[in-house]
Amino acid sequence: MLNISNNGQRLDAVDKFTYLRSPLSFTVIIVDKVNTKLPKASASFSSLHKNMWDKRVITIKTKIKVYKDIVLTTLLYGCELWTTFQCHARKLNYFHTTSLR
Repeated sequence: MLNISNNGQRLDAVDKFTYLRSPLSFTVIIVDKVNTKLPKASASFSSLHKNMWDKRVITIKTKIKVYKDIVLTTLLYGCELWTTFQCHARKLNYFHTTSLR
């Protein structure tokens, strides 16, 4: 490991840490990223429940646009760097299909 110090104080190496609300680890584990993104996207979806999803005056087209712009953006932020496997795609797809219902 690399020895790094700041003002003479040695900094400890860690296996995982969060940077810009995304988990980073020494060994890149996509499971951590997927498992942290799903609750955040779910929270953004449920926070719109009272003000958006329950309103009959708002059209389906508008609701889907808001879903894509807010919920999916929250879920998939940074995903272009992920190496996803079938199990991760299944989890993401499950969230997506249940949200659209």
